[in-house]
Amino acid sequence: MKIPPKKVSKVQRSRGETLAQRTAAEYCLLNLPTLYTAGTPRPGLRANLWIVPIVIVRPGGDMLGPVGTLTVDMATATVVEASPKESVLAAGRSLARVNANGAKAASGAAARKRG
Repeated sequence: MKIPPKKVSKVQRSRGETLAQRTAAEYCLLNLPTLYTAGTPRPGLRANLWIVPIVIVRPGGDMLGPVGTLTVDMATATVVEASPKESVLAAGRSLARVNANGAKAASGAAARKRG
């Protein structure tokens, strides 16, 4: 039997999202390289848990994409589960490589169209 998710008001959700994102961002700041940060949280399976993606952001603010996840316990405002650092960094390198190749291809195509 599947238990329906607990309904949460918009005010509770926005407070929960904000605290979850801040807690996750602090974790990223202290444990990961500079451009890794917290993405937009979503409610977890249990009432006090929020799942927050770890994302890479370019210096200009553009998000490259998710590379891992954090689980934040709102009762204690702590990260209780995190993707292994090695896999997050490997996913980040892979994403940066793909993005760099895509960016080069796009800029080359744009130059050909202008010329």
